[in-house]
Amino acid sequence: MLTLRIVDSITELGSQDLACLAVSSTHGGLHCSYMSARIGEANSTFADGIISHANALALALGAEPGKSCQQVMDKLRASRAL
Repeated sequence: MLTLRIVDSITELGSQDLACLAVSSTHGGLHCSYMSARIGEANSTFADGIISHANALALALGAEPGKSCQQVMDKLRASRAL
């Protein structure tokens, strides 16, 4: 199972995180609605966030608007597709 890293800033990730699945409140392949999670707080993004936009790669991996961030991350962590 992939390691999940929850960081407020993507700059907190380093080379040791190359194969991780990351939730960041600053950058990423999917975005959560500001109305569902606290801005700048990755733990809120993970726990409360509802996806409002996903790029093509995130869409191909099953992320889509309306799903919860936690639901998508849990599915991706358990997937053998990564």
